[in-house]
Amino acid sequence: MNRFKEYEQNYLDAVDSIKKYVDTENCEKYEKESATLCKFLFETDVNPYQLFVHETDASQLADSAQGFADLCALIHHALVDDGDICFPVVDGSPKILFASRWEVSLDDCIDAHYKDMIDSINELFVKLGESPKPITLEFLDTVDQFIKAVAQTGTEKSLA
Repeated sequence: MNRFKEYEQNYLDAVDSIKKYVDTENCEKYEKESATLCKFLFETDVNPYQLFVHETDASQLADSAQGFADLCALIHHALVDDGDICFPVVDGSPKILFASRWEVSLDDCIDAHYKDMIDSINELFVKLGESPKPITLEFLDTVDQFIKAVAQTGTEKSLA
């Protein structure tokens, strides 16, 4: 088989896989959350790099059919099999993190750049005699809550 044919077949297989992962109508009941999240990620105009705690980990998978199929497989595995996915909201910005909610701390949800920026802002607040701004961390319980939070907050304004 020549390499172009192999690449083309891999692409077609990935597209077929994506179609199954985003099919919220014909999935099993226990797969509904997974299909709903995959469908949302497939259809949303929100930049995927804004939706994941670790931008380069999972969001880069959305750049190709094969990558997106792999991302859907990760989501499916996390939601259906092992529960290692959670939806932290850092300073009002909803995110996806592939980890158990019960093992996640604030440090897991922010990068050094964001923490440094907040520390600098807080130093300025203190110099001006104002109270520092704490970084907030909450968790959403369901995929539907995550999707609604993304729609309500508009992640473009988020720095987290």
